[in-house]
Amino acid sequence: MRVVQIIPPFVASVAMVLMMIHVTVESFSRYFLNSPLPATTEIVSLYYMVPLSVLPLASLLAKDELIKVEIVSDLSTLKWRRILVFIGDATILVVSVLATYWMAQEALKKARIGEVWEGSSAFVTAWPSRWFMPLGFGLLALVAAVRVLAFLRGRNVR
Repeated sequence: MRVVQIIPPFVASVAMVLMMIHVTVESFSRYFLNSPLPATTEIVSLYYMVPLSVLPLASLLAKDELIKVEIVSDLSTLKWRRILVFIGDATILVVSVLATYWMAQEALKKARIGEVWEGSSAFVTAWPSRWFMPLGFGLLALVAAVRVLAFLRGRNVR
């Protein structure tokens, strides 16, 4: 569990720093050298934004830091709060397993055809970036499964 809390957010942080550097260099090159970097928008969309948005999800669930609406749970007993957390975790587990399966199928399909995006001035190989989504949701499913099993064994997931 500790690995899921450290490595995916670190990779997302690296993607964020690289994106900031890339966009800064692109802006400098565009406005001061009158020569923009090719396919910046496509590279940012494919290789920086996707891992930045999806990889930290498992870590957030493992730390119990996902956004929650606590209006109902704050009014209920501790037993019912735990049941509500279990229902939420079970829902996350089912949805993330289904999403992982579907996105892995899509990633395989895109890898087989060698998906490429056409940018304004260059072609960008797109298929490798398709694997960030099943990886992120697969890790989310793993954490949700651990939490569901902990509940079923009578342990507190928080």
